[in-house]
Amino acid sequence: MPSNRRFWHTFLGCSAISVVYLILGWFHWRLVLVPAKPDEVAHLEYIVDILDGRFWPVMKKEISPCLDERNQPPLYYWVSAAVMQFTPTRDLGKWYTANPFFMVGAPRGNGAACLHFPQVNSLLMTGRILSWLLGTLTIWGTYRAMRVWLGPSSSMLITALVVLTPSITFVQTGINNMALFIPINVMIFGELSRIWKFGMTRKRMLRGIILLILGTYTRMEALLWWIPAGVILFRAIRRGVSIRSVTPYAAALASAISPLLLRNMLLYGDPFVHSAHSSRSPVPLSHWIQAELPMLLRMLFVSLGQGFISAPDYVYVLIAIVLLTGVSGVVLRALRRDLPSGVWLMLSHFSVLVLASVLLSLRYFVGAPRYIGAAGISGAAVWAIGYEGVWPRSIRRYALAATLVVWYFLHTIAITQVLIPVYTPRPAARSDHPVAILDGKILLHRAWIQPVYAKPGETIVVRLVWEALEPVPGNLAVFVHALDPEAPVIVAQEDTYPLYGNYPTMLWVPHQPFEDVHHIRLPGDLTVPCLRLTAGLYYYETMERLPAFSPNGKRFHGGGSDAIPIGQVFLVSRPEAPWSSSGTQGVCPSTAP
Repeated sequence: MPSNRRFWHTFLGCSAISVVYLILGWFHWRLVLVPAKPDEVAHLEYIVDILDGRFWPVMKKEISPCLDERNQPPLYYWVSAAVMQFTPTRDLGKWYTANPFFMVGAPRGNGAACLHFPQVNSLLMTGRILSWLLGTLTIWGTYRAMRVWLGPSSSMLITALVVLTPSITFVQTGINNMALFIPINVMIFGELSRIWKFGMTRKRMLRGIILLILGTYTRMEALLWWIPAGVILFRAIRRGVSIRSVTPYAAALASAISPLLLRNMLLYGDPFVHSAHSSRSPVPLSHWIQAELPMLLRMLFVSLGQGFISAPDYVYVLIAIVLLTGVSGVVLRALRRDLPSGVWLMLSHFSVLVLASVLLSLRYFVGAPRYIGAAGISGAAVWAIGYEGVWPRSIRRYALAATLVVWYFLHTIAITQVLIPVYTPRPAARSDHPVAILDGKILLHRAWIQPVYAKPGETIVVRLVWEALEPVPGNLAVFVHALDPEAPVIVAQEDTYPLYGNYPTMLWVPHQPFEDVHHIRLPGDLTVPCLRLTAGLYYYETMERLPAFSPNGKRFHGGGSDAIPIGQVFLVSRPEAPWSSSGTQGVCPSTAP
C-alpha cells in the first residue's frame, strides 16, 4: 500500500474507532451521577489538594473511609489539576461524606465508598471528560503497537476490540490515574515492540525511556516493563551491542525514577507503596481461589462500579469462546512454529503482570486481578496474534469483522442491561393521590409490593415512587421495614440511600418522579400469618426521620414515628400453595392511626 493511502487508511480507521469510543464512553461517564467508579472520591481528593496549593500531597496516616490515593505517583493528578484550574469551583470546604451503606444491596449498587456534595459537580465532570478524551490516545497507541505484529486491517480490528472492552472504557472515563496510565502503557508496549523487531536506535531508546518515566510517574505498574526491557537488553548484548552504548540510557532512566522510589521509601517505608494500600490481613491461596478467581473473567471484560456489578452470564459465555479461540490459535501457531519472536517479549510482561496481580490480592487488597484487563496490552497482543492466525487467510478479515460486531453487541448489553438500570433513575408517573407528603418537600406517590403472598426465606420487592418538590439538602436514607403487626417489632428491613446510593437525595431533580426499588429478604423461621410494611426517609447521621403526613394532613405514627404504611404481605404456610395464605386471608391487624 502506498504511504499516502496507508496514512489515510490509518487516520480514517482510528478516527472511526475514536468516534464510536466517544459515543459509548459518554454512557459510562455522563449517566453515573455519583463517584461510583473505582475510588473516584479518593482520586479527586488528591487533585483538590493540588488545587489548594499542595504540589505533591502526602498520604495521611489516619484511615479514610474513602481510601486515600495520595501515595500514588503524581503525574495524572498534576495534569488533571492543571485542567481543573479553569473550573468555577472554589472554596470547597466539606465536599464529600462516607457512604454508611457501602456495598449494601450489592450487586445492585452502593459501589461508591463515599458520596460527593453538589458543589464539586464541575470538578467531577471536568475530570471525567479529561479521562474520556485521554482514551482516544489509547486507540492510536494501541493501533501503532499492534501494527508492529499484524497487518493494517487486523491491527485496526484488534484495536477496536481491545479499546472498546467495557472494563477499559469504564476505567478510561472516570477520575483515576489508570485513565492516563492505559494510553502510556500501550505506547510503552509499542516502542519496546519496535526496538525488539527493528533494533535499537537512538530515537527509539529515547522515546522508550521517556515513556517509561512518564508511566512510572503515573502508576507503579509501569515498573513491570523493566522485565521485557531487560529481555530486550540481554538479547541486544548477545547480538553484539556493547554494554557501554546502552549504559547512559539505563543511567538516565534510573536517575529519573529514583526520586519517586526514594520518596516512597522515606514516607511509606515501601518503594512501591503497596503496603500503604493494605486494608486487610494476607489471605491463604485456597481462599483466593474460591473468592477471586471466579471473578477473573468478569474483571477482564466488565466489572462496573467497585467490581461487583456484572453483566448477564451469557455475555461471559460469548467472551470465553472468543478468548479461548485466541488461545487455541496461539497453540496452533506454536505447533506450526509460526509464532513471531515478539511473543516472548509480550509474555515476559504479561506473566509478571498476572503474577503480581495474584500476589497483591493475596497480600494487600481485593480486586487486583482487574488490572490484568486494564494494563494487559501485552496479553491482548498475544491473544490477537493467536486469534488472527486461527482463521484461514481467505476469511480472516470477515471473521475479525464478525468478532467486532459481537464485541460491540456485548458492550451494548453491558450499557443497556447493567450500567443504565443500575446507575440511572427510572422515570415514573405521578399520582393524583400520593401516599404521603414528607416535610412538605418530598412526595411518595405510590408503593408496590411483590409478591403479596410469600414464603419465609423469600425475597420481596418493594417499588417506591418519589418526587422532590424542591432541592433536597443533604443525604436522606430510605428505610423499608417489615413489621409483626401484633408486637409490633421489625422482623426484616432494608436501609440504604435511594437507588442503592446511585441517586442520593441531594442530586434529586425537582418535579421528576422516579422509581426506587428495594429488596427485603424475609427470615426463614417466621410464624406470623402476615407482615405490615412501612417506609420513610431519615438522616443517617442523627437517625432523625423526616416528618411524614397523609394527604389530608394527618401525621403517620404506625410502626414507629413517621413510618408510612405501604402495604402488607401474607405468609404462606404450605409450600405447595404459593399463592394462597392457607386460611390466613384477610386484613393484617393495623397499628396505623
